[in-house]
Amino acid sequence: MDHLRDLDAEEALLGGGIASYDTLSTMVERMTPDWFGFTEHGLIFRAMQSIYEQSRDIDLKQLGDRMTRTHTLREAGGVAKLAHLESCACPPSKMEYHLGRVEEFWRRRRLLALSGSIGQRVNDEGEDLTGLMNDAEEAFYSLRGDAVAGALGIENLLQDVYEEAKENEKLEDPLLGVTTGLKDIDEYTSGLQRQDLVILAARPSMGKTALALRMVRAAAATRAVLLFSLEMSSRALVTRMVSQMTCIDGRRIRRGRLSEPEWQSVAKSMGTLSALNLHIDDRSSTSPTAARLKTQKLQRQQPVGLVVIDYLQLMTLPGKNSSRVEEVTKISQGCKALAKDCDVPVLALSQLSRASETASRRPQLSDLRDSGSIEQDADIVMFLYHPYKQKEEGAERGLCECIFGKQRNGPTGTVPLFWDEPYARFDNWIHGP
Repeated sequence: MDHLRDLDAEEALLGGGIASYDTLSTMVERMTPDWFGFTEHGLIFRAMQSIYEQSRDIDLKQLGDRMTRTHTLREAGGVAKLAHLESCACPPSKMEYHLGRVEEFWRRRRLLALSGSIGQRVNDEGEDLTGLMNDAEEAFYSLRGDAVAGALGIENLLQDVYEEAKENEKLEDPLLGVTTGLKDIDEYTSGLQRQDLVILAARPSMGKTALALRMVRAAAATRAVLLFSLEMSSRALVTRMVSQMTCIDGRRIRRGRLSEPEWQSVAKSMGTLSALNLHIDDRSSTSPTAARLKTQKLQRQQPVGLVVIDYLQLMTLPGKNSSRVEEVTKISQGCKALAKDCDVPVLALSQLSRASETASRRPQLSDLRDSGSIEQDADIVMFLYHPYKQKEEGAERGLCECIFGKQRNGPTGTVPLFWDEPYARFDNWIHGP
């Protein structure tokens, strides 16, 4: 790999770091010693890092003394090498160019090493193929990110917050995020926000998928939506959406037992659905890493407004985990990473524990199944509860409570929704005068 390194760029950067404290600050923030293709340069930069961390300016004497104490000066070329670097110093205006060259060759070396490692594992027939492919996806993904994430100064963040607030001031619509198509939920959340992990949890047959599809239809009318359906087929989902829109039983739609007006209604709803920017992946085995990579692939074609996962506990991870709790914890963390890395809201459906199914009470955060990490990772946790189904005294037929058990940036409480059970359809609750 001798050709995958740039001697002049590395010497110019190191010399610039010796000559300029500002240049060194940038290097320490963005680089690590393994960026350098020449071993001696990595040793020198490690010593420069140590001096910088003590908030000291660097000169040749200090650098030489530090490397003498760590017994690395001779291996790095001695005092003559340090003096040579000082003479090669790049001006601050050229720092970004040289840093870019060094970074590019570092990534190329990593890519080549990774390819070799994956190649060896491919040839091992005892290697689990699914685990191998997931490991490869994760490793290649890491190459795309920044080596060292830089911290943002408070002054820059304040400016961003102020400018965003001033832009929002001009908006007539108070909705700041992705619409759910349900007025009361939109008012409660200001829309689904970028980088948020939103958990929608309920007991079986309470309408989790039905509510998610209602939100998907609203969001996909104006932006791309990616839906991972690990339980239902894509055809079943589309049939359910047609049923929701036409108020025709899905079984009758599948059998084609429709009157002429109903056929016209179905055709009209299909025309509306065909205009949606909706992408459905119904493979039964998807990991958070795979979901993230598919999201990024779609993002390279167009902006993505929402990612939906139905449902979280059906996602898989490569390899073996010590327990189901550990596995779901990693899945939950992966879903949050997907939201942050792709800068999109992620709506993930979740099951509740079996204990909650027998309890005649409203669901709560402790009912989230298999992992407390879901509660920690989520920005919003919503529960569905049907008072009428639970035979509560005085409960109104069709009322569904959408309970906000957690909202990191907003209030908790309950939003009423209308539940049309025959057609698995949610709508706005009509409030009285």
